[in-house]
Amino acid sequence: MFDSKKITNRLQQMTKLVTNATSAGVNTLKDAVANKENQSNSSEQLRDRLLHLIEKAKQTSKWSVEIESRIDTLENLVRKSLVKPKLAIVGMSDVGKSHLINTLLETEKIPSDWSPTTSVNIYIKHIEDRPHFLEEEILIFGGDENGFDVSRLDEDEYVQRHMIAKGGENLLKEYAIRQPNEILTRNIQAAIVYLDSPILKSCDIIDVPGFGTGDRQSDDQFAHHSQRLADVIVYMSVSNAFMRGTDINFLKNTLDSLSSADVENDEAKAFANLFVLASQAHIIGEQEKLERILDAGTDRFYHSVPESDWKNRSELSGRVHSKAALRQRFYAYTTNDEQLQKKFENELQALLADLPERMKYQSIQMVSKLLEDQYDLTEQELINQELLLSKREILQDELHRIEGEEPLRNERQLKKRVDVNQMIKTLSRESKLQFEDVYQNVMNKEVIAKVIKENAFKKDNQGKEQLVTYLSNELQRQLNILLLDRTESFVEGVQDYLEDFETDIKKSFPQTNEMKLAFDVKNVFLGGAAGAAALGGMAAYAAGVGNLGGYILVAKGAGLLAGAGFNIGAFGGMGGIMTGVAAIGGPATLGIGIAVLVGVSTIAVLSATGWEGKLAKSIIQAFEKESVEEQYIQEIDHYWNETKVGFDTAANELEQKWEEHVAQLHSDIKNKNVDSIERLIEELKTYQKLLKQVELAL
Repeated sequence: MFDSKKITNRLQQMTKLVTNATSAGVNTLKDAVANKENQSNSSEQLRDRLLHLIEKAKQTSKWSVEIESRIDTLENLVRKSLVKPKLAIVGMSDVGKSHLINTLLETEKIPSDWSPTTSVNIYIKHIEDRPHFLEEEILIFGGDENGFDVSRLDEDEYVQRHMIAKGGENLLKEYAIRQPNEILTRNIQAAIVYLDSPILKSCDIIDVPGFGTGDRQSDDQFAHHSQRLADVIVYMSVSNAFMRGTDINFLKNTLDSLSSADVENDEAKAFANLFVLASQAHIIGEQEKLERILDAGTDRFYHSVPESDWKNRSELSGRVHSKAALRQRFYAYTTNDEQLQKKFENELQALLADLPERMKYQSIQMVSKLLEDQYDLTEQELINQELLLSKREILQDELHRIEGEEPLRNERQLKKRVDVNQMIKTLSRESKLQFEDVYQNVMNKEVIAKVIKENAFKKDNQGKEQLVTYLSNELQRQLNILLLDRTESFVEGVQDYLEDFETDIKKSFPQTNEMKLAFDVKNVFLGGAAGAAALGGMAAYAAGVGNLGGYILVAKGAGLLAGAGFNIGAFGGMGGIMTGVAAIGGPATLGIGIAVLVGVSTIAVLSATGWEGKLAKSIIQAFEKESVEEQYIQEIDHYWNETKVGFDTAANELEQKWEEHVAQLHSDIKNKNVDSIERLIEELKTYQKLLKQVELAL
């Protein structure tokens, strides 16, 4: 039976395994870096060593197309998974993000002033990470339909194909700062900055465009997407307007996107990889006032999220996601007060001292799984090739039986695919009908009035914003629940489809046969999904198969994940599916809540008594004005359409690869001569040696 908790746990395992280190010895950033440099086998060293082994094997041996493809998969997995943590600095415009980054970097390289500047994501990496074929400090890149894949910066051809400009720090002023002439910036996907800074030994930093300015929708999308590729989030909100409506809405979305950091370590804190800063704290000045601001901001945010959501997080992680635990992640920050500055920076340093090793461990698990699967598959292929040398006649009889089964197998599988697609249509229809009921239940005058009283929301603008955010979160929560329930049915259908497929092809390979089935159904199916430009419910299936789903999607899956608004980081884009299917919480649904927030300030509530009901009626009208229900229905359609695209792409790949496999068997048995068989046997053995070399190097 399908287990939604298992899926969520798998998602958490596949995503960033993060924790808050409590090492008392790490008091400064330089201490953290020194600890890291003393490790004999950092992720970067391991990555370089494995890539060197793979590159040497590619150059010294001649490989067939099939084996070369497998080597590419291994290389891509190593390249994309063994990476540093990504630290994203996120917040509305004018909160001091670039100033904070320059402080952490101990430099003034990043544009920093009191106006909205950053127009694209700026990825800041250590100078030692710069590939040998580049000399410039700053690079500007465009992208294709999937954007720009930062994990491919060491691929010369890919870099040259997407590069727009390269040079010194003036490039950031020319390309990465908002300008009146949009022609200059509209196709820019990323700016890369290489610097010599201690913190960059432990992480890459992403300077994200400030959102919520209203003048560039693409900035909001950049900011939202950056949450999904980050391992650590620093969210900034200016201290004299801390945690207001738009902040709360965006931070909730951030929290949904961020993987849990408190699953693996009993001593880890809840929300360990989230930092919320009340920036420019010198504006407030007094410590007592700052503490009250942090308390009030925590309270507003915590009560804007339904209590059942916090309980769900606690159950999944085994940590209490309480208001008190959340409060520990809120900090006052200013560079004008060393005590305030160091409190946050020391916590960040402690996390960065521990995080790389945990991420490396998860990467090794995925690489090990790939090596194991590939070795076993190669062993089966070796048995078949050696049989060709001694028992070709027997294999000809077996091939005849396999080919004879194909018409009936094709007919059965086509019907099963039709059944899955029909199920997707039914699940989509049911989801929309159920959400219509959910919407009516939530957007009910009496229910909203009760929410106002129970949460002590006031009738001022701040209270109205809290109410809108609460209602948006409640709609999102109930939407995720109903989608998760329907997705369970979809995943069960996929599992049945694949089990039937495997049963059908194994009928041609009974235990009495000497030929071995060298075809991995799940691997091929997920590999096909990774080539789709859609995600939907296929993410839940991928999560349910653990490291198999992890290594295939990470190694191959730029199209699948980036196409859904995710990027391939250390552990895929699965962090955005915190409760199993929360991928629907993308830029569109984020914008829904923000659009309503903009309108509520005009709502006048004059009555001294009975005002809750009148405010509830006005809020319902504000939601209706923005066509919120219709927008959510469109997102449900989008989710199930992506599910269909993902399934169809994977199923097409599975069918095609099986047909190619049978055709290859036919060619091997009918046409291969002794010399070509012996050459292939030698190649398979050489490939196995490479797999063993990589395994020993882990």
